[in-house]
Amino acid sequence: MERDDRVRMQGEEAVWRLKRGAARVAAGRMAEALPDLQSAEAAGAFAWVRGQAQIERGKIADLEGDRRRARAAYDQGRKLCRQAKHRRCAAAAERLKRQGYPLETNARATR
Repeated sequence: MERDDRVRMQGEEAVWRLKRGAARVAAGRMAEALPDLQSAEAAGAFAWVRGQAQIERGKIADLEGDRRRARAAYDQGRKLCRQAKHRRCAAAAERLKRQGYPLETNARATR
């Protein structure tokens, strides 16, 4: 991305960092995901991007067995998503706060 010299839209880099961070969380590569999520939350990022990054941080905390930290991250994510009027993002944060990550339904489907 650093070598891409095209004009970018506002907040585009944060979105790409969020996407890569989320993919790394899904792949179980937490240490690599954290710098991406931090970049996604940098100053100037849209509230929904920061909210989604918090949700990914909550997933990491859940996978590490820290429900207290996970719930706090999901709460922060929900707050930012609501601020951005992103209902699906806010609903995902609420669901993850209640059920944890990975979701129980996903865990049953893979057994």
